[in-house]
Amino acid sequence: MAKDKGNTNRKGATSGKKWGVTKSKDKINNAQFFTQNLLDRMTKEIPKMSLISISTVSDKFKAGGALVRTIMRELHSQGKIVRVGDYHQSFPMYRGSEWSLKKTEEEDEAPKKGKKKN
Repeated sequence: MAKDKGNTNRKGATSGKKWGVTKSKDKINNAQFFTQNLLDRMTKEIPKMSLISISTVSDKFKAGGALVRTIMRELHSQGKIVRVGDYHQSFPMYRGSEWSLKKTEEEDEAPKKGKKKN
């Protein structure tokens, strides 16, 4: 019988299984407090988004989830964003009211651009 040199129980045996190095994810440094610049950007750009959820806004503006939930509630109470589907507290989904207006304007202009003059 041949002995397996890789599995030895002796001290100092260097030929064993080599474990790979795991890659670690970078820590996300999201903002935890509102600054005037961040608040202005969010109130200006969020109503123009097609899908508004906690994760999409958090990724786009590098803000914490608590800030995003607060601004989403505020914009909804002002009527700048509209709730989509059934509401659930853990996963609120909205769409921007300006986005839907922009979409209908584009659909109205599309037939006008397609006309040809004879």
